[in-house]
Amino acid sequence: LSATPSCGRPHRYAELAIPTVLMLKRVFCLTLRATQGFIDSILP
Repeated sequence: LSATPSCGRPHRYAELAIPTVLMLKRVFCLTLRATQGFIDSILP
């Protein structure tokens, strides 16, 4: 979910993280780009 390419392996997320993000996308009627920005703002 990073806007800039980086070296190394991609982040690993818990099994529940992806369905939760998709649920937030639907609940708040967000576009994919808006959802990515939202998640980037709350995750370290």
